[in-house]
Amino acid sequence: MRVSKSQKVEFHLPHKALYTGAEAGKSPAHEGDCSAGPAACSCERDPGDLKELEMASLPVVTTQPQYGVPVSSISRNTWQTGLMDCCTDCGVCLCGTFCFPCLGCQVAGDMSECCLCGTSVAMRTLYRTRYSIPGSICSDFCITLCCPVCSVCQIKRDINRRRALGIFW
Repeated sequence: MRVSKSQKVEFHLPHKALYTGAEAGKSPAHEGDCSAGPAACSCERDPGDLKELEMASLPVVTTQPQYGVPVSSISRNTWQTGLMDCCTDCGVCLCGTFCFPCLGCQVAGDMSECCLCGTSVAMRTLYRTRYSIPGSICSDFCITLCCPVCSVCQIKRDINRRRALGIFW
């Protein structure tokens, strides 16, 4: 709706929203009592007030658009699968169970590290810190010591998921 500066536009809105400096219920070119409701008020406002009205009705952006997958479905700072979630990727689980050194070399290769380091505490700690996953070197040590197969399988599943989502680097 376009309005020239010489035209007056009539609409009803609480004056507090449009005139922060004026008293509530009073405004320029005011006739009637706005506090009694729209029926008792016949305010005329200049076309500049339309811009304020339009801005008041615009939606507020609370999240920024993301490329690819929505932010809510990805959590970059957590493991993509649990330590014992072998059923989420049976191929990785079988490779870890029957050819553990091969899976360790795959993980090390994916992370551009030495093949001999793929099953170590250092590899798990490096991966965890690279993606800001909560934990400690002590927890990495305990997991790698108590269940090395599960540890390496979790890292490989995480690498595969992050690759599919485009967030692996």
